[in-house]
Amino acid sequence: MKKKRNRIITLQVGEFPIQVTFKEIKNLRLTVRPPAGEVRISAPNYLNEQEVRRFVLSRLEWIRKHAERIRTRRPEIPRFYVSGEEIKFRGNTYTLQLETSSNSKSVYISGDTIFLPVQKEYDSSKREALLKEWMRQDLKTRTAPLICRWSGEIGESPSFWNIRKMKTRWGSCHTLKKRIWLNLDLAMVSDSCLEYVVVHEMVHLLEGNHGPRFRKLMDRHLPVWRHLKKELNSCTF
Repeated sequence: MKKKRNRIITLQVGEFPIQVTFKEIKNLRLTVRPPAGEVRISAPNYLNEQEVRRFVLSRLEWIRKHAERIRTRRPEIPRFYVSGEEIKFRGNTYTLQLETSSNSKSVYISGDTIFLPVQKEYDSSKREALLKEWMRQDLKTRTAPLICRWSGEIGESPSFWNIRKMKTRWGSCHTLKKRIWLNLDLAMVSDSCLEYVVVHEMVHLLEGNHGPRFRKLMDRHLPVWRHLKKELNSCTF
């Protein structure tokens, strides 16, 4: 039997031409994509166009803010992972230093310098992979006790959590499966900003959207969350 093709339409809502793809899924998904802030929606086949339009209208202010933030975001600084480059890590700025004859087998920090043991034939992509894997493991080490602590505070715990590179989000939570993903870039931010993202995603285990109940729960568990959110969104790498 041939697989049924997805139906794709374009809805004009406010100033946004929105591509909507109807497919065999259970939940409606909204994304705002870089670099221009394009809006895309994946919608279950059982919804009609008017229902999707009403959903978009209910999220229009959020879409505007998110699209503007994406459009005005500074482009990523191209990196070659050579000695002398500045590296953000745990909310601080370090200088990268390659070591081609070191006995050390792992990345390490001394003072304000991150030392990266490499072999002479390593290109920039290999050097990047080594550094990012070190950051990934460090981020897991920092995150694990936060997950444990806030599971007790909130009264819910994720069934699974992990780290991956994300383009537009600091984290995501699948509320039904209780799975949490955190952006690898959080390795570069302060402990307080990391904690904010962990709490944000774990509160989604109790409340799936960002409505009044979500904000009330955030106020209860992390009263300074609005300040931390601004600090986090001002980070540049």
